[in-house]
Amino acid sequence: MLYRDLLYSLKRALGTIPSRDRRNVYFISLFQFFLATFDLLGVFLIGTLSIILISDSEPQGILKSVNFISELLSDYGLTKSQIVLVLGISASAIFTLKTMISIFTTRKILHYLNSIGSRLSTDTMGKTLGLPYLTINKLSIQEIIFNTTRGIELMISNVLAPATILVADLATVILLLLGLISVNVSAAISSFIFFGAIAWLLYKSTHSKINKLGTLNTELTIESNEIINEVFSNYKENLVAKRFEIYVRDLKSLRKGLANVLSEVSFVQYLAKYIFELTLALLISILAVSYYLFSSKPYVLPVIAIFLASAMRLAPSILRVQQGVTQIHGNFAMAETAISFIEKLNEMPGLINETRESPHLDLGAIEIEFENVSYEYPETQNPALKRVSFLVKPGQRLAIVGPSGSGKTTLTDLLLGILEPDVGAITFNGVPPKEFLSQNKGVVGYVPQDIVLTRKSILENVCLGYDIEVEKFNEVMKMTGLLELIHQLPKKEHTILDSRLTNLSGGQKQRVGLARALFGNPKLIVLDEATSALDYDSEGQITEVLNKLKPTVTVILVTHSINSVMGADSVMYIENGCIKSFGNLDLVRSEIPEFNAQFLNIMR
Repeated sequence: MLYRDLLYSLKRALGTIPSRDRRNVYFISLFQFFLATFDLLGVFLIGTLSIILISDSEPQGILKSVNFISELLSDYGLTKSQIVLVLGISASAIFTLKTMISIFTTRKILHYLNSIGSRLSTDTMGKTLGLPYLTINKLSIQEIIFNTTRGIELMISNVLAPATILVADLATVILLLLGLISVNVSAAISSFIFFGAIAWLLYKSTHSKINKLGTLNTELTIESNEIINEVFSNYKENLVAKRFEIYVRDLKSLRKGLANVLSEVSFVQYLAKYIFELTLALLISILAVSYYLFSSKPYVLPVIAIFLASAMRLAPSILRVQQGVTQIHGNFAMAETAISFIEKLNEMPGLINETRESPHLDLGAIEIEFENVSYEYPETQNPALKRVSFLVKPGQRLAIVGPSGSGKTTLTDLLLGILEPDVGAITFNGVPPKEFLSQNKGVVGYVPQDIVLTRKSILENVCLGYDIEVEKFNEVMKMTGLLELIHQLPKKEHTILDSRLTNLSGGQKQRVGLARALFGNPKLIVLDEATSALDYDSEGQITEVLNKLKPTVTVILVTHSINSVMGADSVMYIENGCIKSFGNLDLVRSEIPEFNAQFLNIMR
């Protein structure tokens, strides 16, 4: 049961890494096994040395075969003192060499394995970004972060790395036990049974607990990180509502539970260390008494010396193997969510489509066509869109309006290729959006209502995803009315946006988002409530920018603002997932009384 659980954990962990790396790990393990022969040779030399130093008579039986090295050296004319010196130096040299090789190879192994982890982490994130939008939407940000970073680190550093390194210790145990059997079968078997029973009892008493602690560790870590993320994501609202105390209380409880889990995991490992120390002392005492009472007296001390020399290398190896197995099981339980996540990703090949760099330089404005498109979200009963059909000609501007929950967001997600229609077809110049976007980087600029800016300079935020071009940056900043603002800042375009973006207003932030979209030379721009934080004058500036883009850029404007609607070539009024009116502004006003009333109120 023990080895099956261990092999199961290692098989799943190894299955997540590329086949070439997997073969290298097998080769490393084989080399680690070879290193154990140094211990066997060193113990053999110490055993020979012990026979010479302790035994006054000529060795007999099995001790005579162990002592053949000293006999060989005697044949070369070396005295007893010289033989002792040669054996002592040789044993020390072998143990030292083995330790030095182990230190060097362990460092190289850890570096190599962690490089695998680094590549696996980025590959997993890349595949995650290629998942369908609804699949990603079901995962919390903290789950994604854990499964693509910390979970992989645990799998590599705390599962595969100790397993690979433990091969040397496991080989040492096996080879030394075989060597001891050649000296004294009953003592060797008794020692093996004794140590094995202790290791098995420790495993049985801790295995289930370690697995539960590992799983609980992962759950508590993700949950506490989610609380921290939540409190800062809604900082202003929480500040006004005085909710910080609630968050701190919940976080305190989670972190206390996590501290208890970590303490228990550490205690189990230390407990094993103390038990093995006690076990070794008991075993040596039992062997000494047994040999003294039941064996020939002249050979008691040499045999005990051989077992002591073996125990010097055997006990630490057995301890490391036991602790390593416990560590692997505990950390596998913590890393299992990441391993399961990677396994599912590997079952979905071809998630990422490579994008060719700027092949749309000679591409004109995009024609958009929806043909009888319907879409229903999973686990819902009512379609979000019902048989929607419309055509936007190249260079035109379409304003999409309607009440909240009317289907505007769904229509936008379908337009951007984020969702796939259940029925009907959507095309950009005759090509499905997802395929069109994968082949044409920057061809579509998207400006959402909530712009996400990074803690980088304004220049880097606008040029995100492209090579930095200051001249082009200045052009798009001028178009969006931000160039004057940039020149007023002490570091101008190199000004770093702080983590909470307090050095930009909401309107400025949205205009930076528009500048970012324009930087890619788009032929279609989709603005999803992108003017909601702008005042009348700023919104007018954006309208002027959009006017300048005609006729080379098609514009889709999802908005509640009447001012933005007024500059559109066509207006679509959508409600309950259906197009209620489509045409020029006057037509929509005449067909939709609610929209006309809203329009008249604004005009007054």
